[in-house]
Amino acid sequence: MYINSFSYPVKNLKISFTSRKLDNGFISKIQLEEELKNGSSIEEISQKYNISSQRISVLLRVFGLTTPNKRHCLSETELNLRMPKLIEQGATISKMSESIPRYQIEKWLKINLPQGLREYRKQQKTLLYASSLSNEEIAKISGVTVRSIRSKRAKYGYSSAKLKEEKNLELIKNAMNHSLKIKQIAQEVNMAAGTCSKYIKKYGLLEIFYQKLGQQIIQRIQEGTNKRQLAKELNISQNALKTLMKKCEIEDAFETHKKAVIAKVHILSREGFKVRQIAEKLGISSRAIFYYLKKFN
Repeated sequence: MYINSFSYPVKNLKISFTSRKLDNGFISKIQLEEELKNGSSIEEISQKYNISSQRISVLLRVFGLTTPNKRHCLSETELNLRMPKLIEQGATISKMSESIPRYQIEKWLKINLPQGLREYRKQQKTLLYASSLSNEEIAKISGVTVRSIRSKRAKYGYSSAKLKEEKNLELIKNAMNHSLKIKQIAQEVNMAAGTCSKYIKKYGLLEIFYQKLGQQIIQRIQEGTNKRQLAKELNISQNALKTLMKKCEIEDAFETHKKAVIAKVHILSREGFKVRQIAEKLGISSRAIFYYLKKFN
């Protein structure tokens, strides 16, 4: 690279590099500025670009650039302690520069926040708006008015009402994993049964509800629960149980289970097990074993 003549203020000398290369290397003003931002010393720049330190010093004066003051540089450990705190406090880069060299700030941000400080803060705000904290709590953290937070949350789709609805919906989904009735689900999530039912219908959970309920009923049947016991558990009549099982698409669950038990009884009997042993193994009465062996021979 070649540089035109520059007016040099000291002793009114003219410095010209138009007719010869800069030693054995080349460096532009942009490259020089970048090196200084990264905290490189004159010696380090000199070695990297194969240009004498004296020539680099002259170029710095010509371009009006200054080298960073290494005496005020922070150690990596200290920098890693101070930068997160300053970011959490909402300090701008200019504010950070009052206590930390700017080139160190930019280098740290480039390594630790490659998406940029602005984008990082935007993401943090979004997480804050989406949190379960109240508008008052977020306003206190952010140092702004409650009205402002309420407006921002509504703008980004995180209003208190919506968050509360999403939280209730999640609670209902979890309760559906082990509760057999809407009333039980409602009690578990501390909600009125009618409101709970509206949630289930509004968010299309009715099909999931019956599916999970069906799975729980089948499990109880496999554990040996009969129709009368199951109806009592659900606090409904046996006719209502039949209707419910039809909605869950498991109306043949008792018959299917019974056939499976009878098949096991005959298999164990052929394998030489006594009636008492079969009864203990399957958890049913010896009388039932005799009946199955005689009736379904």
